[in-house]
Amino acid sequence: MTIVTVAVRAQEATRIESKEKATRIANYIGHMFVQNDRPQAYLVEIEAPNVVVGSHFHRTDEFQVVLSNGFSLGGRSMEAVAVHYAESFKPYGPLVGNERGLSFFVLRAYSENGEFVMPEARAALQEALVTLCLAKRRSSTVSSGLRETEAASIEVTSLVPILSGAHGLAAFAVRMLSGEALEGPDPALGGGQFHVIINGSWERCEKLLGPRSVLWVGPEEPALRLRAGPGGLEAIIVQFSRETKKVPAGVAAPRSYEDALLGRAT
Repeated sequence: MTIVTVAVRAQEATRIESKEKATRIANYIGHMFVQNDRPQAYLVEIEAPNVVVGSHFHRTDEFQVVLSNGFSLGGRSMEAVAVHYAESFKPYGPLVGNERGLSFFVLRAYSENGEFVMPEARAALQEALVTLCLAKRRSSTVSSGLRETEAASIEVTSLVPILSGAHGLAAFAVRMLSGEALEGPDPALGGGQFHVIINGSWERCEKLLGPRSVLWVGPEEPALRLRAGPGGLEAIIVQFSRETKKVPAGVAAPRSYEDALLGRAT
């Protein structure tokens, strides 16, 4: 994996649209259709009311930051921006949107280019678990307490842990008053970080990063110094485990996102 800090503003992402599926994809880091050993971050926006993304799994660990105010995952209702984490080969879902649809970031330390839909992929899952000698797999969903809004109400600067696990796995909710600064978590404790701006702005390298901007920080990079711009800053930081691994060889290939998005038969 190339260890470089990357910052991408929402307007800099490259976009794909499927009008048939009422879906827009914004590729921030890497590309949804490409599987390799580099980080991957993209935004999925589905405009269909009460859309259902069925249960599925992937071949590498991932975080999702669900932006929709009001959705459910695995039958659990969430009202604020939420962080979902799933280890490789851990089925999760369904993910159900609200009357306005569904919006979420997909964040991976190593890129994946497809998914295994359950229950059809049950045999492939069992074969992979045996072949790779994998123990019980983890999936967690937590509320950040943040909401997408035009004017966030921030009373105090804080960096609050909202998820934790072995080998540095973690997630944090950030709230900062305008002009204030703080040091983010040490990337060396985990396997790489993504920072997702929810509200306000971040002043970085003479560039103002606004809502829905994304940063990747590799595990060999120093901790980032966050400085809130005008209107303050609300953000999510997710950190992968040091044990996170690239897509393994010798397992079945999933249905590709490209085929699924473009409606091609497999």
